[in-house]
Amino acid sequence: MGGIVRPMLWVKVIVAATLLGCSGRALPREIAADGAAGRDAPWFPDAGPPDAAVDVAADVAPDVEPDTMAWRCTPHSAGTPWCDNEPISVPATPTNAEVALAVDSGARAVASWISGSAPFDIVAAGSTDDFATQTTLGPSSLFGFDPAMASDGSRTYLVYLTTDYVTSDLWATSSDDGGLSWSPRVRINDDVSFHDRPWVSVAPGGEVVVGWKEDDEFAGEAWHRIAVSSDRGASFAQRAALSDAWNRSPPGSAIAFAADGAWVWALTDWSVSGNVRAVYLRSTDQGGSFSTTTLDSSPIPSGEMGLDMNTRRHLGLSYQASIAASGGTVYVAFVRPAGVWQRELHVVASADGQAFGGARRVDTGAGISHMLPQFWIAADEAGGAHLAWYEERDNLWGVFASSTADGSSWSGVVPVSDETFEADDWGPLLEQDPGRWPGHFFGLSPHAGHLYAAWGDIRSGQSLIFFSRTAYPVY
Repeated sequence: MGGIVRPMLWVKVIVAATLLGCSGRALPREIAADGAAGRDAPWFPDAGPPDAAVDVAADVAPDVEPDTMAWRCTPHSAGTPWCDNEPISVPATPTNAEVALAVDSGARAVASWISGSAPFDIVAAGSTDDFATQTTLGPSSLFGFDPAMASDGSRTYLVYLTTDYVTSDLWATSSDDGGLSWSPRVRINDDVSFHDRPWVSVAPGGEVVVGWKEDDEFAGEAWHRIAVSSDRGASFAQRAALSDAWNRSPPGSAIAFAADGAWVWALTDWSVSGNVRAVYLRSTDQGGSFSTTTLDSSPIPSGEMGLDMNTRRHLGLSYQASIAASGGTVYVAFVRPAGVWQRELHVVASADGQAFGGARRVDTGAGISHMLPQFWIAADEAGGAHLAWYEERDNLWGVFASSTADGSSWSGVVPVSDETFEADDWGPLLEQDPGRWPGHFFGLSPHAGHLYAAWGDIRSGQSLIFFSRTAYPVY
């Protein structure tokens, strides 16, 4: 949650997205609120000819009926495989940002986001009916934040938090029909404290795993916590409570699973004076305990070393780490400083989940010129990985992506977004404008040869959610 302060406790305000599907709906192009309308940027070439269409229906998995993915699109420019962007949130809603996304075995995309005016709601919907059925979760008297999603194939899980800015609770619910209906929610945490940034994943054995950070600011203590459900989300039991977390940021992604059965996680640590570290955590007892390895350590620029809590909190948000694993390969994405509040995106890969190769820079070097990199890495069924992020070029922002087959090399960077937007106030100032803020994270989900993305976007002048997809491999 970002940009909102209360005495003795900083929480990160999050604002997510209402999805109305990839149905060709047109978003009004008029200027909204105090922003400028989106525009095609000089570095977005014209769309390719019709024969450049991506026919994903011909490449679905054998157990998926072709008509469940019977969409065909022309890439929105000659330099990208990504389809035209579809507006999928409700323009009339002031706040739409920070969307979570999962795709089940029936190729049904299910999304959740923060929506409405303060206090914000958690909304969930799915592509089964073109995101028309939207379910509001959480009591209206509390703020809803941090939706995160995962699928075990037939069931989609959603976790989120509700807070009064003093304490918070974590909740889990699930859908077996692609987001049309949701189970009664179950509380995940077992104490009264402030619980932050929950992420959910599904282990190979079917366990539903939730990891988050817990703060007791008055006591000056913090932990990274893990809870596990062995009954498909009906109940949760606490596993690890990792101490010494005060100088570690909230997690930037869910726990992943290596080929040898280890549970793996990535966190950011700045406990070494003057340095920021990307830390790799590995558990061989299903989340009971973790070993830690420093994957990267960089000096923090002196201009970022303010002592106030706002600067300290943004250090954690700007030095994000994200992890993904599939097919035996574990990928960890992280940032290095490239100047004061300037960032570079790097990824390391491990074939066995233990020994990592050297870091490879993925972004083009043309941007990443902001406090909050806001990137996401996802691994596909073939063992490859995909990284997407926001980047500024020519004073305009867009979403970009690159892919790899095994981490040894990355594809050229391509635009996911088909229009750019202006955000000179990217960072803390934009955070404090809930009508325009695009959020701290977004959704990127591979399934059966296809890659789906949903992200916050302010091309119209207000925060909205856009959706696009492509076929892979694109490496």
